[in-house]
Amino acid sequence: GMIVYSFMAILLFIPSYSTQSITTTTTLSPSCSEASWLDWSSWSTCSDSCGSCGIRTRTRVCLSSLSTCYCSGDGLGIEYCNLSVCRYPRQSCCNSMRVTTVNGQFACQTSTST
Repeated sequence: GMIVYSFMAILLFIPSYSTQSITTTTTLSPSCSEASWLDWSSWSTCSDSCGSCGIRTRTRVCLSSLSTCYCSGDGLGIEYCNLSVCRYPRQSCCNSMRVTTVNGQFACQTSTST
């Protein structure tokens, strides 16, 4: 039988003002040259308007000529979006984000320890 490994993969990228990555679960299967990813879909609409309260997703399809071959990596991308601080009476930030300044603007992001 086939062994499928599950582990947590952290999507690393330079934080932008408008989005923040979310940890996603990746399933690792045997990969081979017959399998390749198609382009990512466009990002979905953000599910909320401020405060890193919403998420958006995108997907991509793995094309494979063999049923035993799989693409390595994520087929689903997910990230927090609309990081601008919410206005009263809403709380400023959601999802344990903190108010930080990015290029002179306030944004809700995770507190990064350097």
